[in-house]
Order: sequence, then C-alpha cells, then structure tokens
Amino acid sequence: NGRVILYCGDAAEPAVVTVPDLMNKTADAANMILLNSGLNVKITGATNGSTATVISQSYAAGQTVERGTVIEIELRHMDGTD
Repeated sequence: NGRVILYCGDAAEPAVVTVPDLMNKTADAANMILLNSGLNVKITGATNGSTATVISQSYAAGQTVERGTVIEIELRHMDGTD
C-alpha cells in the first residue's frame, strides 16, 4: 500500500518529512509508521513470518526527505532462522 501525491496547476513546494527510527520494528509496524509519515517502503531480507525485525534502513532516522520518498528496510529473524 502506498500513496500517490499529484500536484495540479502551479508546482507546489515539495513537503519534507523526518525519517522515523524503524530499527527493531516488525515489517507491519515499520510499514504503518512510514505510511503515516507520508513515506513509502521497500522491504528486503526476511519477508516470511511476523518475527523478523528491521536491521537497517536506507535513510537515517532524523534525516529530512521529500514526502513520498521510498525508504528501503532490511529485515532479519534474530533467532537465526534466516
């Protein structure tokens, strides 16, 4: 699930948002946080099961990016099942 933002007429100033800290979040939690922040997600790594957590993100927490930016997160099972 993602959002598409269309600008009609005069170009609008791009909205900027602060990248949230997604470390140790589940894929579902990270996805909801990003969508609520106006950002999009690309998930890599472990995608099966609900116990995998975020071990890296493509933009650092606290960095400002344009609304709609795709944040890539990598997931791993921390119990060694990957």
